[in-house]
Amino acid sequence: PNCKAKIELHNGHPRILIYTIKDVKENDELTYDYQFKIDAN
Repeated sequence: PNCKAKIELHNGHPRILIYTIKDVKENDELTYDYQFKIDAN
């Protein structure tokens, strides 16, 4: 995977945000682990 998913609160609502964790080039496929762990934050 070249991305990471993280749950954050925005305006009191949980949202899943996707961040890149590696450099990506134009036309690269963005992938992340669907079994991501939920942080306590």
